[in-house]
Amino acid sequence: MPLFRREPAGWIGIADREAITRAARRAETGHAGEIVPYIVGHAATGPEAAWMVAAVGSLAGAGAAALMAGRVSEDWPLPLWILLPPFLGAFMGWLLLWLWPALEIRLLPESTIDRRVQARARLAFLDEGIFKTRDRSGMLLFVALRERRALVLADEGISARVEPAEWQAIIDRLVATIRAGKPTAGMVEAIEACGRLLERQGPPARSDDDDELSDGLRFHTD
Repeated sequence: MPLFRREPAGWIGIADREAITRAARRAETGHAGEIVPYIVGHAATGPEAAWMVAAVGSLAGAGAAALMAGRVSEDWPLPLWILLPPFLGAFMGWLLLWLWPALEIRLLPESTIDRRVQARARLAFLDEGIFKTRDRSGMLLFVALRERRALVLADEGISARVEPAEWQAIIDRLVATIRAGKPTAGMVEAIEACGRLLERQGPPARSDDDDELSDGLRFHTD
């Protein structure tokens, strides 16, 4: 992860999205599963991190003002000396968080991150209508870039045949690839692995099988 702010859109360009879409299309052969790739820039961060860093910066500014109180020129009005350092400290804290977005994740407990990523994935599952296929054979491959989290949510037509633990090796490999700064390669590899698993254990393809869910990557920067 870079030190200074870079939007996740810089990680997933047009060519990357097309590569992921082609992988999803290829991976849906030989079974009735519908693979929906879904990437978000972040899923767990919220305003509390900004308030936390601003509060710490404000306290640091007030502390610095107190330590330097005896060295202040008499030309400085006392109200300005009291108010300005905390405001500057809060601003510097906010600026640090804006420049270094990964800091937000470091301020949150792992359990909070996991819970929020799972909630965002469940919302995506509903928003994309993964449950609307004829055989309830849709599955969501969800990635949160900033949190470096990934998970699979499968509808009952797949979950009845494939145990959740069987997705774990795929997810672990995908997360490792994201950490290495190669999310597109990781997604393509994970999609292909999901396709092979579904071909072995997923619902069999019908003779009149249709592509019920679009293969295109769903990508959201926020």
